[in-house]
Amino acid sequence: MPQQNPNEKVICPYCPEKVTKKNLSRHISHQHSKINLQCPNCKTFRGKTKEDLDNHISRKHGQLENKDPLTCLKCEKKFHSHYSLMQHRRMEHKESGKSRRKQVDINLAELFEKDPDLLAELEPVKHLLVDDVYNGKVHSVYNFQFRTMDNKAFRGNLEKVYKDLGCAAKINVAFGFIMKSLEGEYRYFYAHNNNTLFERPVVLANDGDLEFICDRLDDEDYFEHMVNERPNTKWRFYSVTNMTVFAYLMPHSNLLPTPQMQQSDEMEKAVTDLANEYFEHFEVVIYSCERDDNGKLVGMLSRRSLNKYPETVNLLRYGRHLCYIEDPKRVFKQYRCPNCNTHFRKVSHFQRHLTTCDERVKHIYPGGVYELKKTIFDELEEIGIEVAAQDRLFKNLAIYDFESICVPKDEDSPLRDTETTTWVGQHIPISVSISSNLVDGTIFICNADPMQLVREFCAELKKLQEKSAQEMGQKFDKVFRQLDSFLMALRQEKSHRDRQKTADGAEKEEDNVAVVEDEEEDKDDDDMENFILYEDGEEPQDNDDDEMDDYIVPDAVDLSNENDKMLKLLISFYEGIRKKLERYCLTLPCFGFNSSRYDLNLIKEFLLKHLVKEKEINPEVIRKTNQYVSFTFDHLQFLDILNFLGGATSLDSFLKAYQTTEQKGFFPYEWFDSPEKLSMTELPPIEEFWSKLKNCNVLSADLDKYHKLLNSGMSEALVCKKMNITTPPPSAEENYDYLKSIWKEYKMSSFRDFLRWNRDMLKLGCTLPNLANRCLHQSTGVKFYRFGKRDMDLAKRVREEIVGGPSIVFTRYAKVGETKIRDSENVCRAIVGVDASQLYPYSMCQPMPTGPYVRWDLRDGKFYPLKIHRSDLELKVIGFLQSKRKECKIQSLEVTGKQKRIGPFLVDGFCDHCNTVFEKCEKKRAQDEMRRNYIKSKGFNMVEIWECEWYQQMRENNNGERHFVQTNFKHRSPISERQLVYKILDDEYFGVVECDLVVPDHLKKKFQNFPPLFKNHLVSREDIGTFMKTMAEENNLMKKPRKMLISSFYLEKGMVITPMLKFLLKLGLQLKKVYSFIEYQPQKCFESFVDQVVSARREGDKNKSSGVVAETMKLLGNSSYGYQIMNRNKHSVTKYGNESNIHDLINQKMFKASTEICDDVYEVGMMKKSIEHKEPIIVGFFILQYAKLRMLELYYNFLYTYCDSNLYEEIEMDTDSLYLAIGRDNIYDCIRPEVKQVWTKLREKDCKDQFTADAIQNFFPRTCCKRHIDFDKRTPGLFKEEFRCSEMIALCSKTYCCEDDTTKTVKFSSKGLNKCHLEEPMAKYRKVLFEDETMTSKNRGFRVVNNNCIFTYEQDKRGLSAFYPKRIVLDDGIHTIPLDI
Repeated sequence: MPQQNPNEKVICPYCPEKVTKKNLSRHISHQHSKINLQCPNCKTFRGKTKEDLDNHISRKHGQLENKDPLTCLKCEKKFHSHYSLMQHRRMEHKESGKSRRKQVDINLAELFEKDPDLLAELEPVKHLLVDDVYNGKVHSVYNFQFRTMDNKAFRGNLEKVYKDLGCAAKINVAFGFIMKSLEGEYRYFYAHNNNTLFERPVVLANDGDLEFICDRLDDEDYFEHMVNERPNTKWRFYSVTNMTVFAYLMPHSNLLPTPQMQQSDEMEKAVTDLANEYFEHFEVVIYSCERDDNGKLVGMLSRRSLNKYPETVNLLRYGRHLCYIEDPKRVFKQYRCPNCNTHFRKVSHFQRHLTTCDERVKHIYPGGVYELKKTIFDELEEIGIEVAAQDRLFKNLAIYDFESICVPKDEDSPLRDTETTTWVGQHIPISVSISSNLVDGTIFICNADPMQLVREFCAELKKLQEKSAQEMGQKFDKVFRQLDSFLMALRQEKSHRDRQKTADGAEKEEDNVAVVEDEEEDKDDDDMENFILYEDGEEPQDNDDDEMDDYIVPDAVDLSNENDKMLKLLISFYEGIRKKLERYCLTLPCFGFNSSRYDLNLIKEFLLKHLVKEKEINPEVIRKTNQYVSFTFDHLQFLDILNFLGGATSLDSFLKAYQTTEQKGFFPYEWFDSPEKLSMTELPPIEEFWSKLKNCNVLSADLDKYHKLLNSGMSEALVCKKMNITTPPPSAEENYDYLKSIWKEYKMSSFRDFLRWNRDMLKLGCTLPNLANRCLHQSTGVKFYRFGKRDMDLAKRVREEIVGGPSIVFTRYAKVGETKIRDSENVCRAIVGVDASQLYPYSMCQPMPTGPYVRWDLRDGKFYPLKIHRSDLELKVIGFLQSKRKECKIQSLEVTGKQKRIGPFLVDGFCDHCNTVFEKCEKKRAQDEMRRNYIKSKGFNMVEIWECEWYQQMRENNNGERHFVQTNFKHRSPISERQLVYKILDDEYFGVVECDLVVPDHLKKKFQNFPPLFKNHLVSREDIGTFMKTMAEENNLMKKPRKMLISSFYLEKGMVITPMLKFLLKLGLQLKKVYSFIEYQPQKCFESFVDQVVSARREGDKNKSSGVVAETMKLLGNSSYGYQIMNRNKHSVTKYGNESNIHDLINQKMFKASTEICDDVYEVGMMKKSIEHKEPIIVGFFILQYAKLRMLELYYNFLYTYCDSNLYEEIEMDTDSLYLAIGRDNIYDCIRPEVKQVWTKLREKDCKDQFTADAIQNFFPRTCCKRHIDFDKRTPGLFKEEFRCSEMIALCSKTYCCEDDTTKTVKFSSKGLNKCHLEEPMAKYRKVLFEDETMTSKNRGFRVVNNNCIFTYEQDKRGLSAFYPKRIVLDDGIHTIPLDI
C-alpha cells in the first residue's frame, strides 16, 4: 500500500536548501520568519501561520467561514470567538476584575444555626455563599452554594459549567467549609486552587469527559480531603458551605461533542480482525476521532503496532469502518493524547509525545551508593585541572534590603475585617539599599513608584553582576584557556575529518581544501578567544610558547586514533564543563535578611511584571509555600541568609557574631504609611515610634528588656553580659534626642534624608557555610546505599515510619509545697526540667547503617536473603578482583569513595600501582567498545570481567568466595525467626526489623506511666476516657477519629532498628512476629562532623561575640539529618507566563494550577515529571530512632532503675526534654538507698578526660571540677537541668507554663499565640485548667495575601484549651494514663 516517506528530502519553496518533508514546516518558521500572512481586512496584522491569521480575524473582524457563533447564556447574543464572548461578559455583565466580591442580600441565619460567633465569621464571606461566576482571559471560576454532600448536586453544578464554557478547559474542584476548634472558635476555609480535590486538573472537552469527572467525584472522599486542610489537630470539621470549580481555559481546543456511534461485540470483533491483518505486514497506527463544533475531526490514538516495519499505515476507526489515511495532517485539525489529554496541533509532535507519555509522575529509585553532587572544581580536578583552595571561594556578592510603607486598607479592598481579624494595611516598597564588595559605599534608591523602584534595583544589580563576571573571568583565565585548548584541538580534528569526507580526491580540490583548512584554523583561533571572559577594553595577550605549553594537554594533541563518535563525545564533554564554569563565574549571589519571606514577596508583583512582561525573562524559582528559597534570573541568584542560620537569629546578633558593627537606628514603621511623608521636614514625634508588633516603643525597647532581666533576679553585670553591653541602655527620650542631633548634624531637609541614613543594611565579610548535608557526608569516607527499584516497597515503609519525637503530658499540674508525688505522702519540693544536649548530634555518633544492604524476606517459616542485585554488584566484583591481585590497591566508588576519570569516562576501578583499569561489563551499557578503545589508547592496562564470568569464577574460586564471606556478610543460608532474633541480640546482625511488639500483661504495671512503643494511630472519643469524652461531646469535638503519635503497649508491623529492638526485649517486651529484616554493616562515621559542631558551640560559650556562629553550628548539627529524610513527593515546579504562552502551560500534562500575579502575568504550578528518591533515607530514620531511644534510656535506665518512684513524677515530655516534680531538692537525692552506693562508685570515675554519654551510667554532666563542668555543657547526649520552677501547668502537647516564685521568671509555650501579647500567662493557664475557660490573645504580623501582596493583620487568637486526647485524663482532670490501643 503506498505511503509517503516523511524522510524524503524536498526543496524549500523560499530557499534552495533541501530538507525532509517532516521538517519542512519547522525550517520555514525558523529560517524564513519574515514571511507573514497579511490580514485581508485591516492590512496591519501579519502572521506566520494560517492559524495565527484565523485567530486574529476571529477576534477583530468577526466570523470565519464555517464557524458557528458562541452564545452568551445571560443575554443570548452571538459571538464569533471565545475571546469576544469573554470581552462581552466583562464589559456588559461586569464579570471582570481581580475580585469576585459583590454586594449580596442573603440571610445567613436561615442557612446556618443562629450562633452569633458562626454568623460573625461568615458575614465577611457571605458573597461566597451564593451562585456566582468570574470569567477571565486565562481561567474562569464558578461558585455554587453547597450545603450537603450530594452527588446529584455535584453533577448538576458540573453540567452548568460544561454548558457555560466556550472552549475546552482543565478543571479542578475545591470546597469552602467551616471548622470549629476545641475552644469553640469558628473558622471559614476558602475554596482555593491550593486545596483542590484532584491532584491535577482534569480535561473537560466533551460529554465523555464530563461523565468521567462525575464518576471520579463519586469515588472521592470529600470529608477526608477537607479534614486534611485543618491547620492543626485542634480543629474539627463543622459544615460545607460552597463548591468552587476552577476552569483553566484552552481556547485553541473547542468543546467537542462526542459522536454517537453504534457499538457492538460483532463490530468490535470485525474491526479487530481487520486490523490484525495489517499488523502482520505494516507498522499500523489506528486513530479514533471526535468532531468539534466546526465539524472538523480531532484525532486520538486508539491502537498502534509494537513491531517496526519499513512502511506505516494510518487507519481511521469511525463507527463500523476502518478508513485508510494517506496523511493524517490533512484530516485532523488537532490531536489529543488519550493518556494525559494534552492537545497537539502537529501530528509529528503528537506521535513523538506518544512514545514517552506517562500521565503519572515517575518515581525513580536509583539504588547504589549515595554520592554528593560534584562541584565544578571536582569535575575540573578529574580532568587534570587543579584549582587552589583559596581560589574556589566566590568572594563577590551583593546585599540588599527593602523598606516599605504600610498603606491603610481602603474600602474597596477585597479583604474584609471579621470579629477576630483586622486587616491593617498593605505593604508597598518605597526604598532599597544595596551593598557589595564590588563597589565602595552603599547604593540607595528611593522611589514612590514601586515599578520604577524595581526597575532601578534590577539595573543596579545587573551592573554589579557584569563587574563580578569580569573579575571572575580574569581570575579563572588560565582554566578557561586550558579548556579552550582542548576544544580547539578537538574541533580542528573534527573539521579536518568533515572536509576529508566531502573531498572528491581531485588535486585541485585538495589544494582548495588546504586553503580552507588554514582559514578555518584561523577562525578557530578567533573562536577560542571569544570563549574567554575579558574586562571591557582588555585585549587578549599574546603568550609565548613556554606559557602555552601549560595550557595544552598531551591527550588533546594526537587525536588521529579517535573515531568520529568519540570526537563528538569529547567535544560535548568539555563543552559541558566549560559551560558549568562559565555559569559559576557569571552568577552573582544576592543576599537578604529574611528576604525569602518578606522582601521577595514585597516586590513580587512588580518584579515579575518587569521580568516576564517587559524583559520576557522566566525566572528559575525554588519555593517552599510562600518562601522563596532561591530566585534566579539573568545570572542573579537571590538567597536568604536565614536559610543558613539558626531560626531565632536576629540581625543585630548576626552582625555582632561576624565582628560587624550595626549602625544604630530607630524607625517609625507604623507612622510611615504614605509616600507623601517623605517630604516631611521634621522628625516624627516620639510617640510615633510605638510598635504594635513588639508591643513597645522601639526607642525604649532595649531599656525595657534591661529592666525585665533585672527584675527576674539577674545581677546587673550578668544582664550587661547577656545583652553584650557595658552600661545600661539609653531611655526613649535620650534616643530621641540622639535622632534629633543626627537630623541636625547631617543637615536633613526631609524624611527622605532620614530614610537614607536609617537604612538597615548588611555589611559583612564572611562566607556562608555549605549545606548541612554536604558537610555531613564530606566528613566521612563511608558509603551509604539507597533503596533500588526492586525494594521500593521498603523505601515506602521506611518513609511511613519516619516520625518526630514524642510529646506527652503525664501530669497536668504541680506546685512546690502543695501537690504530692503520685499517691504518696511526699510533697513536691522542686520542679525541674532536664534537656538532652544536642540530641541529634549524639544520635549521629551512634553506629550507622553502612555498606550494601541485604533484604531478608519470610517464606515458608524461614528468612531468605534475596539474590545479590545491581546496587552492590560492583562492590562484589571489585572485591573479587582485589582478592585475586594482592599487589593492587583498587580504588572505586563503592570501596574507597573515589572514582577515576579518564577523559569523559568514569571507570569502575583503578590501580595506580600497575596503571590498570578494572571494568565490570554489562550487556546493556552503551559505548563499551568505544570506551575500551579510548582507555587503551591513553596507555592504560585494562582488565574486564563479565557478570556471567564472575558468577562462574565465584563458584570455582574458593579463595574468592572466602574473601566475600569475610568482607561482606557472614550468613547467607536461610535462618529461622528464632535464629534471627538471637543473632540480633548477639550483635551479629544489625539493621531494621519489621515486626509486632507487645507489652506482656504482667508487665503493664511496670510500663503504666510511660509505655515504650511509639506509633501513629487513629484515636476516637471512645478511646480517651469519660472525662475527655464528656468535654468533647459538650464542645462538639472529635466527631471523627484522628491520627496522632502516641506511646502504646502495642506495635503492629512497625519498623524498628536493632539497637532499639535489643533495648525493648531486655526491658521484657515480647516479639510476636517478624515480617522482614534489612541487614546493614554498623559503623560510627559522623563523629568528626559532630566534634566540629561541638567545638564551635564551646567556643561560643567562651566568647559571646561568637554566639551566632555557635547557633549556626547548632542548626547545622541538628538539621544535617533532615536532607536524608526529605520527602520529594511534595516537590513541584513553578513557572511564569503571560498571555502569549499561558495556554500552552495549561495544556501541559503536569499542570496543577495558575494564579494571576498582576495584569497579564501568571504563576503556574506544575507537577514534576519524575521524582528521583536519591537520598539515603535509612540514615535519617536511624537518627530519629536513636533520639527516641535516648529518651527511653534516661527514663528506664536511670529513673526507673535508680530512683524511688514515690519521689518523682513525670509532668511533660517533648522530643529532647523531660519535666519532673520531685520530692527532694535535686534529682540525685531521689536515688533509692539500696543503689545509692552503686551510683556513687560510678561517679568516682568521672574526673577523667575520656567521658561521653552512654546508655548505662553517663546521663548527666560531671560535677567533679570546673574544667569538666564547662566541658560537659556541650557534650552531646548528656541531660542538663534546663529550668527550675515552683509551679507548672501542662495543658496539652507543647502548651505549658512554668513560674518560679523566687526569681519571678516565667517560661511558657503557647502554640499558635504571640508571646509578646500574652500577659500574666500563669494566671490564664490556671483559668483554663481549673475553670475550663478558653483564653485568647492578640496576634499581630504580616501575611502574604492572594500570592502577590503583603498585608499587616491583627487577630484575636483563641489558643489555650484544656482538651487533651493523647492519653486518658482521669476524673481529677490532672493525672493521665496511657491509651489502651
